[in-house]
This record gives sequence, C-alpha cells and structure tokens, in this order.
Amino acid sequence: MRKTLCIALLLGLVLTIVFAPPVAADTSSMTSAKFSRVAGSDSKLFYADYTLTANSSGAYSQTTHSTDIVNGFVYKVRTAPGAGAYSPTDSYDITLTDSSGLDIMGGALADRSATIVQWETPLASDNTSFVEAPVQGPLFINIGNNSTPAATVTLRLYILRP
Repeated sequence: MRKTLCIALLLGLVLTIVFAPPVAADTSSMTSAKFSRVAGSDSKLFYADYTLTANSSGAYSQTTHSTDIVNGFVYKVRTAPGAGAYSPTDSYDITLTDSSGLDIMGGALADRSATIVQWETPLASDNTSFVEAPVQGPLFINIGNNSTPAATVTLRLYILRP
C-alpha cells in the first residue's frame, strides 16, 4: 500500500511538471525603425527611433540595433519618456556604448527627466566640450536607475553620414 501511494505521488508530480503551462519570460523589449533621411534627398542627416520597454521589475536588458549598423557621426539624441503609468523613474540614466564599451555620449544622457522630452549632444571625455561622436558598428542602449514596471523610453538618434 505504501509503495503504491509513493508511486502514485511520484507519477502525479511528473505529470504536473510535464503538463504545467510554460512560464512567460519577463524580459524588456525594444522596437526600432531603420535610419531615414531627414528632409531632402541630398541631406546627410539621418535618424532612427528606438522605443524600449522595461520588464515587470523596471529593468531594461542591454539592447542593440543590429539590423541597421550605425555608420557616421552621432549628432544629437532626443529622449522622450513614456506618460502616466509608463513614465520611467525620474533621473533614470542612458548610455550609448560602442563595441569597445565607450559611452559615445560622454555621460550626456544621465539623469533624464521622467516627464520632459530632452535633447543632448555628445560630450567629450572632459564632460564640457561638445563633439560629433564617430561610430562604425552597433550601438548598445543601456538604461539604468528605473524601477517603474513596463516604463517606456523613446530615443531618436540623429546621425551625420559622410
């Protein structure tokens, strides 16, 4: 009797594990658009939008835009926080790092507003001089210091191409 009960419990446990519904991954996400030319067919200024959504704990995975490699000079970056329940934590931080780990914005995207659209220009390593940051390859978008679940942030990246 005891042996039959143990086998029945073990079989029930195995069946529960095998037929349990899969657990959905709790990950952040990113949508993006390929680079588009800004007004005029001869313009050398291009832009691409990236919308990132945090996971349920407010974290963003390091994200890259791999379908359209960034080749050119980063000219400006516009950040737009989500609204209402999708607004990130005030003073959240963004870095745009190249394949060597360098923040090509020089820290200019730190301490973002949770309610206001903001513009920034890349800074040199002295954090006071503006530069056009050359990039050849993928950029990694890193967002930190956010605790709002499902918060969204949209970046518009402006690139000058030779």
